[in-house]
Amino acid sequence: MKNYYIEESVVQQNDLRQKKVLRTFLTPWDLITAEYYSIKFSTDHNTGKRTTISNIIGRFQKSSYLESIATSISNDPENLFFYLFGVSAEQFNIQTPAMYLRSFNRNYHILVGSQKIRRQLSIEIGDIVKQTVGITLEGYIQALILIFACCSKNPNPDVGFHHFFDGKDYNPDLRNNFDKVLNFYTADYQTIRNSKFGRKQLEITPFIKTKKENFILMSSYLNIFQMFGNSLYWLIRNYFFGKEEIRQEFTNAFGSMFEDYIVEYAEYHHFPLVKIPETEYKSVDYKFENDEYLVLIEVKSLLLNIFGRSQNPNIGDLRIFYERGIAKASKQIESTLQNMIIPKNKTVISLILLFDSLYAADILSNIDLPIFKKNNMFTVGIDSFENWISLFSEDYTVFNQMLKNLRYCEDPKDNRGFSKTLENFKEYYHPAPIPEWDYFNIFIESLTTQYSH
Repeated sequence: MKNYYIEESVVQQNDLRQKKVLRTFLTPWDLITAEYYSIKFSTDHNTGKRTTISNIIGRFQKSSYLESIATSISNDPENLFFYLFGVSAEQFNIQTPAMYLRSFNRNYHILVGSQKIRRQLSIEIGDIVKQTVGITLEGYIQALILIFACCSKNPNPDVGFHHFFDGKDYNPDLRNNFDKVLNFYTADYQTIRNSKFGRKQLEITPFIKTKKENFILMSSYLNIFQMFGNSLYWLIRNYFFGKEEIRQEFTNAFGSMFEDYIVEYAEYHHFPLVKIPETEYKSVDYKFENDEYLVLIEVKSLLLNIFGRSQNPNIGDLRIFYERGIAKASKQIESTLQNMIIPKNKTVISLILLFDSLYAADILSNIDLPIFKKNNMFTVGIDSFENWISLFSEDYTVFNQMLKNLRYCEDPKDNRGFSKTLENFKEYYHPAPIPEWDYFNIFIESLTTQYSH
């Protein structure tokens, strides 16, 4: 998950006596893209024209999409901010893979674990897993964790399985569940080559079935992190979306589920989050208030899709995400500020809280910067919001200082945004998992207890 070089010995002008060492700089997303192109344009067999890593990289580093991006930005300079946002949405997550462990715990708590969250769904989560994968919910989660662990030992999860269980007795259901979940997230070469998602198919199905030996290999450990963190959420969402009669049921219900999670998380940390009653005007969802500050919080549960989260982002998808989420929330905040009685002795801060973990979400404030500055409005992803609440519970004085630093400056290059401002105080908060909500370790302990001999 780090940048590095690959060195290759390259023959000069078809003369075997003349060779040079070629160094190709690679980022983690380059590696995944190179893997996609190697599947798309080659086979497992040692036949045909041989190529080098540098030639594979050249296929996409010099491709026409760079020209299309330049054209898009020149046609509408506003697209630059969408482009930077889409690129950063992929890159920042690659740089912080531990966020996917938090996502796993959060998604499981919202969808299954919490007793306080309203789940107004016509089908039980366990029944959906059973219908889709063919195993119980517990078996599915245990298999996910086991696959995650096996891939830390070997790119072939089967080899990793033998690393943990060779010569030991284990319940046959464990292996059966392991194989079913592994196959569910595996694609063969033809599926990957024909996929409308391009290299993003390797995020959807992060395991590749080879043609020559029928091995199953992980595409990259980053994609395994993503699968582990988000797979339950997408399995449930895709189930509903695939059925016309209930297509919108999950997305409609999840908004309330996410709000319930925010309230429960705040209660656990004794954070005084107050629900704003519905009124005749469009208002925000919550507020926080102390002697110095009034913080208005509008909650949005939508996610940026994989086409927008890319080194070649789809500007149209990014615009839809902005209009349905950030722009809509911005109008609700403005309506609240116009109709609510604001204490004159308090500084007002407005937050647009997203379910997505988007550390660079404030890039999009540049789309309508005058409105964001006027309303002292910031966009924040769920990870940063949880860190902010942790800061409140650990050091109230520093919490207030962070809010004092959170403001728009006259010079745009001095504007840090919510997440960046919060990072300046990271030594003061330590957002360890809530023990009762640490489902990752709870399931690991369950596996260890059941299958350790």
